[in-house]
Amino acid sequence: MSDFISDGCRYYKDIIVSKIFGLGLSKTGTTSLHHALTQLGYNCIHFPVTNMDIASCDAAVNLSVASQYESLDRLYPGSKFILTERNVDNWLASCAPQYSKDPDFDLAISSAELEKVKKFYMDLRLKVFGTPYFDEAMFRAAYENHVRDVKAYFAGRESDLLVLSVTEGEGWGPLCDFLGKEHPDGSFYSSNKNMSEVSDLNDDMIARMKKSNFEDLIESAA
Repeated sequence: MSDFISDGCRYYKDIIVSKIFGLGLSKTGTTSLHHALTQLGYNCIHFPVTNMDIASCDAAVNLSVASQYESLDRLYPGSKFILTERNVDNWLASCAPQYSKDPDFDLAISSAELEKVKKFYMDLRLKVFGTPYFDEAMFRAAYENHVRDVKAYFAGRESDLLVLSVTEGEGWGPLCDFLGKEHPDGSFYSSNKNMSEVSDLNDDMIARMKKSNFEDLIESAA
């Protein structure tokens, strides 16, 4: 299967501009990065699910971005990339509860639509982690390989890639210096994704899927 970016976004060539992409895997500070980029004035999408999401935003973060960084780099030259990373053992402990079960969507959509949502998400898990459910060894390998591969891909392009350890306290300083933005007042957003926030993010994701009639979904299969 050809990658979704070159296929799906060919329809949106007229709105292709350089963007900001978060390449960290889920639970490495992606929600914090999303809020920070939004506060800096970017139209940032947390977990893009349609080709139009990617084409029309200023910035995007999470798995569906992290899994396609090479294609995004080719299609959006001049873009900035931010790799959020975390201690791998802490990351695994955070992943285990969520990825040991099917995704739980409490949404007012039809059963057919719900199946499309679940298939999209499970296919993406399989692509990124090599398994749809938590397996410590496979998740560890997926994380370490992803971080290694991203850093190798951007070697010699330090102005294009920022490695950011949000969970270790890094925030406005390196982020704003990288993007050429003034440092905002106040502390950097820190999120533990409470249930209310998870629900809001899911609602936003499904709204974008419904807007496309579930027909413009990113190809998440490997």
